Amino acid sequence: EQAFDQFSNDKRGFVRLIQWLKQWPITQVVLEASGGYERAALAALHEAGLPMVRINPARARRFAQATGRAAKTDRLDAAVLAQMAHLLPLTRYVPPAPWQRRLAEFAQCRRHLVQMRVSEMQRLRQLTDPVLITIKQRHLAQLSEDLKQLDKAIAEQLAAQPGWKNIGTLKGAGPILVSTLACELPELGTLGSKAIA
Repeated sequence: EQAFDQFSNDKRGFVRLIQWLKQWPITQVVLEASGGYERAALAALHEAGLPMVRINPARARRFAQATGRAAKTDRLDAAVLAQMAHLLPLTRYVPPAPWQRRLAEFAQCRRHLVQMRVSEMQRLRQLTDPVLITIKQRHLAQLSEDLKQLDKAIAEQLAAQPGWKNIGTLKGAGPILVSTLACELPELGTLGSKAIA
């Protein structure tokens, strides 16, 4: 059994990991999506010319279960990902363009503001004091204004991308859906529907 090494999730760790990986005949390197913590490593390894794949954790879990590995430790997770990389042809990572990374920041900020507004509306319903109600309403109005500004900025960013204008003309496909697709599916337009699914 191959011994696994550990590498820090920073530039120095990426350099060590790249050097370690390049000593092997590699067809694909699989990283599990981990809420964004994998992004810097994914970008660094891709820039180093390694064939990168980012896999959904649920898919890795299903593969582990299908191969009889019910236990979950870092070492077993790494072994499962290595086995997936060896056995399955997986979809290669396509790095987002700079405009997609910027749009993703705006979309993430928008999601947070929407969540804040929902929470504040729930709190408002529980208030009885007029002073507190006024304060909460003022805060909700500011959140709504911020959301309008973000929606406008998102629409402007999408309008500057000719390849994404046509998707926005589809019935029910507004700027928020299109921005989500642009940020989460940079492969759109380069892969078939089955690969994307």
